[in-house]
Amino acid sequence: MIEPLKVLIIEDEALLAMELESLVEDAGHSVVGWATSSTEAMAMADATEADIVFVDIHLSDGPSGIDVAKYIGERQSST
Repeated sequence: MIEPLKVLIIEDEALLAMELESLVEDAGHSVVGWATSSTEAMAMADATEADIVFVDIHLSDGPSGIDVAKYIGERQSST
């Protein structure tokens, strides 16, 4: 049996984040959290053990989702 994935959602539109959370959970996986800004996303990435991260490319607070994804990737490769 395959273990459920731990998913982090980074989305600045709450309705989309909630819909994505519902889809992830309906698929049998667990959401370890969701962030609505790049600052919150980076802090949550540091604090959680997510297997996969869904990242909104256009975040409203400054750095793009691509910058957040790079941060998460660099963090993962240094551990």
